[in-house]
Amino acid sequence: MNARQHLAPVLLLGALVFLVHARAQKENLKVDVLWVSVDVAVSDSNGRPVHGLAKDDFVVYEDGQLQEIRSLSPIDTPNNVILLFDRTISTRHVRPLIQMGVTQFLEKLRPQDQIVVAAFGRTVDTLLNWNGPEIELIPRAISKLVWKPVPNNFYEALEWAIKKSREVQDRKAVVVLTDGMDKRIMEMTGSLKFPGRGSIPKVRVVPIEEDRSFQNVLRTISRNQVRFYFIVPSTQVAPRIQPDAPLVRMEQFAQASGGRMAVAKESGDIPALYERIAADSAESYTLNYASGKPKKDGVFREIEVRAKRPGLQVRQSRTGYFMN
Repeated sequence: MNARQHLAPVLLLGALVFLVHARAQKENLKVDVLWVSVDVAVSDSNGRPVHGLAKDDFVVYEDGQLQEIRSLSPIDTPNNVILLFDRTISTRHVRPLIQMGVTQFLEKLRPQDQIVVAAFGRTVDTLLNWNGPEIELIPRAISKLVWKPVPNNFYEALEWAIKKSREVQDRKAVVVLTDGMDKRIMEMTGSLKFPGRGSIPKVRVVPIEEDRSFQNVLRTISRNQVRFYFIVPSTQVAPRIQPDAPLVRMEQFAQASGGRMAVAKESGDIPALYERIAADSAESYTLNYASGKPKKDGVFREIEVRAKRPGLQVRQSRTGYFMN
């Protein structure tokens, strides 16, 4: 065997070691880098939207530390929105307002935008699939829907929306009107008996740390680039012993996705909330940066976005996030 024949296995082994090491470095990089995105709307001193900005026109701080903006999606990026509303008995009283809100949202769509409209209860029913020909009939279709006293599969509806959003590209968002009372938030623990009058179920609110279904959906939302906006009716139906249980969960979903939750102070505020989300979506940039603190410490991290040009006002989709 000559020198070249001796050398070939050594070179091959070295190449394999290099490839394994490079792959390990690449995999470590994926673990160590945390990508964060935030939508921002920019206006001038007269309140008019400002178009045509680039990533170098912004600065982003996380907990006071300057971050490097890696990319920016311009205002004219297509928006792909799923309008999802709760059709269980708890939201029946706001059906006309849902119809008004959805109508106003549809009116603010730009030519490049796409939309899905769906209702959920036990299952999800699609009324409009990505700008289908029935878009003009949506308000009437909502008015004909029957609100039913069925279990609320809120978590499954969110997972359905994430799966549906994978059919499209560009910017994605889900707008959900609901009281957030998934059937798994309440758990039967027995019954209360009343002599001569029968019994009633005894229930408890499942603590958020024990709610595995919630934790699974939260992880799924955190891993997908889909904004979630929640509109909560003012008279939400929630357990009296812990009325904020659904709100806490929706707030975490919104924070994890870069969206937000809005509680209607009065039922009449619902159409205006739809309109505000539509307007913000149509006039927003999306900034993406790699956080300098990728460690999962459960601490809230504050985000601040500023425009370099004097006199410009910036409105953020979120002010921070929890790294769980």
